[in-house]
Amino acid sequence: MSKIVDPRFSSLRPRKISTRFRRTSSLVAAGKTPQYKVVANIPYYITGKIVQLFLKQEHKPKSMTLLMQKEVANNIVAKVGQLNLLAISVQLYGDAKLVTKVPAFKFHPAPKVESAVIHIELFSKPKYKLKDEQKFFRVLRACFAGKRKQIHNTLTNNLGLEKTVALQSLENINVDPTARPQQLTIEQWIKLVDSIELPN
Repeated sequence: MSKIVDPRFSSLRPRKISTRFRRTSSLVAAGKTPQYKVVANIPYYITGKIVQLFLKQEHKPKSMTLLMQKEVANNIVAKVGQLNLLAISVQLYGDAKLVTKVPAFKFHPAPKVESAVIHIELFSKPKYKLKDEQKFFRVLRACFAGKRKQIHNTLTNNLGLEKTVALQSLENINVDPTARPQQLTIEQWIKLVDSIELPN
């Protein structure tokens, strides 16, 4: 365990923080907290898991302001053309904006990576409606596993769709079959997932 240099911060030992986080997330999951906001410097190696933990709760925060690795922050706020699985999983639930970049020399000792602060303002009412969230993310995980490949190839190779079915499904929603997964909008992903039947 890391040594706490300043005794004023002795209560902030990693184990205690971890325990408090688990207790808080349990209360959130049970709906036993009032409307709340999340403001945190979260462990960089589990950033995605923590963000998605809160976003998947039925009782979601009003907003999240987080310090994280700059590369992950850039992924979360990515726009069409550079979209990725993490960006879509966040932007389904709220607007994500990059607030500021934090250079490594601002920390002591300086880390090997740059940091950034992002703010996610969650939608008060759902902006997107998913008919089957499990199916939606199954399709996205399969397609983004081959994000450099053309979308019709990822549908056939990674999900087992017949090529003619994949091409017709893309044509029906006006998506170029040679497009890459990161080039589709969230709306197009929703339409695509709703239009296909996945093989068992």
